[in-house]
Amino acid sequence: MEDRPQKPSRKDLTKVVDDFKALYTAETPCPPGDPVPVLATPANIRDDIPDEEEIKAATLKLRNHRAAGPSKLTADTFKEWIKRAFPEEFHRSSRNSDDKPPQPNRDLGQIS
Repeated sequence: MEDRPQKPSRKDLTKVVDDFKALYTAETPCPPGDPVPVLATPANIRDDIPDEEEIKAATLKLRNHRAAGPSKLTADTFKEWIKRAFPEEFHRSSRNSDDKPPQPNRDLGQIS
């Protein structure tokens, strides 16, 4: 004979089933209106609609070449939309104040 435990009897199985039924149907008394205990201090979170500047700044901080979410839109797509919606700002920021394209620094021997 092998060293196996005996199969449970019908009486044992009934007791186990009854114990689990009692365990999963038992309700712990909780008086209504008691707040749920929160161990973390509540944070001050803004819940207003962001303005255009905030949206642009947040969009430009997104990291490129990441997997798209459920919408299948990547950060690159959002950045391209922002650049197309506000082209004058991006052309202005990429140029110097005298509207000439920036010149590369060819003096590589001197560190400023």
